[in-house]
Amino acid sequence: MKKASSANCDICGTMDDVQHVLVECSRYNLERLDVMRRYKINRFDVGALTSLLSQPTTEGFRSVVEIFVHRQQ
Repeated sequence: MKKASSANCDICGTMDDVQHVLVECSRYNLERLDVMRRYKINRFDVGALTSLLSQPTTEGFRSVVEIFVHRQQ
């Protein structure tokens, strides 16, 4: 992620925060699908992904962050 001139996502126009990037933004659909496949999360069960992301000390959380960061480089 880089510094932006606006607090809003340049794709969606909504607040560009961690929740938006990891759970909502269409820009990251491929990364999100990769995470869901890797952790066998039903794509309609957004609560499961949110639950995984709410536990920042777990291996699953670190893996999710690595997927997103790796794809941005």
